[in-house]
Amino acid sequence: MNRANLTAGVVVLFIASFAIWGALHLPIGRPSSPEPGFVPLVEGLLLALVALWLIAGSVTRSFPRRIDWPSGNAKRMVFHLSAAMFAYLLLMSLAGFTLSTFLFLTIAIKAWRRYSTPAAMLYAALIALVIYLTFSAALNMPLPRGPYGLP
Repeated sequence: MNRANLTAGVVVLFIASFAIWGALHLPIGRPSSPEPGFVPLVEGLLLALVALWLIAGSVTRSFPRRIDWPSGNAKRMVFHLSAAMFAYLLLMSLAGFTLSTFLFLTIAIKAWRRYSTPAAMLYAALIALVIYLTFSAALNMPLPRGPYGLP
């Protein structure tokens, strides 16, 4: 049994389940007329298939090569990104899409430790703006709003 693939499969299955659960709380529509929940549902189902493939492969195949878990700086980076992602999910309903996305992207960019804080904030602001304009303006999809009604 390959524990790394089994662990990855279980984590991906958890993420897929969360995506499917969230998508089912939105209008789905149909393929000819998709609603906001359609794409997350399809992506969640595809993620679930990949996760089940990883889990099945980890049980049925034996891999001779050992996979080492991250250590040192790489381990801290994985921890910081995971914590930031969970905080992002919790903060979005409180602070709205724009602010929470900006904060998450700033932390994620800084976790790679290649950019200064002002550069990370600038990149995060630009990426959040592009995402906002894509979904809100171009696709007319509603995004979570903060306490003051701002997206």
